[in-house]
Amino acid sequence: MIKISICDDDICQQKRICSLLQQYEEAHPGLAARVSVFSSGPELLNQAEEENGFDLYILDVIMPKMNGIELGLKLRSINSDGVIIYLTTSRDYAVESYLVQAFYYLLKPVDKTAFYTVLDKAVSMLEKQSMASIEVRTANGIRRLSFDEIMYVELAKRFAKYHLTDEKVINSITLRNSFHTEVAPLLKDERQGLLQKRKFHDKGINKCSLNTLPLQKMNFQVKILYSWPEKSATGFLLVAGRPKG
Repeated sequence: MIKISICDDDICQQKRICSLLQQYEEAHPGLAARVSVFSSGPELLNQAEEENGFDLYILDVIMPKMNGIELGLKLRSINSDGVIIYLTTSRDYAVESYLVQAFYYLLKPVDKTAFYTVLDKAVSMLEKQSMASIEVRTANGIRRLSFDEIMYVELAKRFAKYHLTDEKVINSITLRNSFHTEVAPLLKDERQGLLQKRKFHDKGINKCSLNTLPLQKMNFQVKILYSWPEKSATGFLLVAGRPKG
């Protein structure tokens, strides 16, 4: 499901973009999308904070209270990395749109063919990102984490703690399933194979190669089999839980 937000203070423009999106979705039956419409930047910003962001933002630039560039900067400041497409009557803000890493900048009146070409590229990128990410249920809602930003995950009682490359930690809510099931998408990450080339150590275990260490004979319960050591200063396979015996 792709979460799309439209922000434009002109109701006619809102209806026009909604109509184009509806036609686009009908022409792509495999695409599942949810569209939310907002008339001001603050209104969208409040909802984005509640939902941990949208996947795709279609923003007007010239709006009262908060223009589209200011809105884009605010969205980035709350760690919303969604795709931003600007639709506007003015060319004056094209350079400024790069400040928010906008995906595209289209002039109104929006050309249907050009808009759909941009949507094709945006949806394709979002689908690729979705395949290389994991959804984490947190106390503040669902948070999607890219594999690239995850350094490792650990089990803390009945919670999963996702340690990120920017040193932040995202805590899940109480796990409904096993820890192995929770991190299953990470185990499918093709980079997992790189662990076989690295070394690790933990309590009572000397540095050793994963190729030779008989994990089944270890005195530790292996709770996670995922780590992205290239993002880590030392590189390790996290082993959680108390020693057996």
